[in-house]
Amino acid sequence: MLWTNRHDILLCREILVKEPYKFKHGSREKGHCWNTIADNLKSMGGEKFIVDQRSVRDRFSKLEKHHKRKMAEEEKASGISPEFTELDEALEDIVERTQEVQEEFAAENDKREKIAEKERETAEDVRKRSMEKLGETKARENAKKTNKSRNSSLEYFKEKHDKELDLKREEMELKKREMAMKEKEAERAWEIKVKEQEIKSKEMEAKKRDEELRARNESNMIAALQQQL
Repeated sequence: MLWTNRHDILLCREILVKEPYKFKHGSREKGHCWNTIADNLKSMGGEKFIVDQRSVRDRFSKLEKHHKRKMAEEEKASGISPEFTELDEALEDIVERTQEVQEEFAAENDKREKIAEKERETAEDVRKRSMEKLGETKARENAKKTNKSRNSSLEYFKEKHDKELDLKREEMELKKREMAMKEKEAERAWEIKVKEQEIKSKEMEAKKRDEELRARNESNMIAALQQQL
């Protein structure tokens, strides 16, 4: 589309009404505002606008840069403020309002940054105090652990000593039992040996008696035979 001075004035008037500069750069609200400006321009009677959000933003950016350069050059050349046309006045008004809003944004950002810095300092202070308390707590816990470790060592050695004594007692008791069993076995072996000797002696005596009886019987038989003869 071919932009005329009238188109530019109407664009600036619409910008002053909708105030897109009040929204942060890149925000959805700012984009929506430029869309509204483009739609309003297209719906105007008289002047024909074939525009969209991007074209009106690009046109205003071009006008703004040209206006600032023009004002700087004229003021530098004459030393006095130049005379404003209707378009110049509208552009200058927009530039001033934009600058005011940007200063407000900067002040808000600075305020938020100071608040954030204060919160960081507070958090760091809390963290340091927590670390100090944690260090004190750990020191107490370490002391308790040391005492507990010493007590545990004493308990360990005492328990070990008691176990060794119990083991020695068990070994001695086992040896006593073994000795008692050996003594009983020896007694049983002796008793068996004595019984065997007694049995053997009785057997020999019985055998001797049998032999004596047999000899007497034989002698009697011989004597009887002799008498018969």
